[in-house]
Amino acid sequence: MYRKLVDEANSIFLRWDVDGNIISINRYGEELFGYPKQHLVGKPVLGTIVEEVDSEGYDLAAMIEDIRRNPDAHANNENENITRDGRRVWIGWRNAYIDAGHDDKPELLSIGVDMTER
Repeated sequence: MYRKLVDEANSIFLRWDVDGNIISINRYGEELFGYPKQHLVGKPVLGTIVEEVDSEGYDLAAMIEDIRRNPDAHANNENENITRDGRRVWIGWRNAYIDAGHDDKPELLSIGVDMTER
């Protein structure tokens, strides 16, 4: 039931480890970013769905690093992301640190909503 809810939600459910690598993404996230899950899992967030610098010159690499080190300071944020075909999308993210996630290791859960049309 939980898996069905996550897969069918019109929100991105992204799990990533504290090193910045993607653990999982739901179907909606795959479709929005244009990547099949197997092309994202194990890859860094930075360089796949987040560029180092956004189109306005904002340092997204520093932002990702800060989220990894201090997720509570970024519980809610909105930033530009990039799709596989180079389209830029704005996502409103809710980030949470999980002490014992995948394989009982710490991870981040980021739930995103596409804000591009807004």
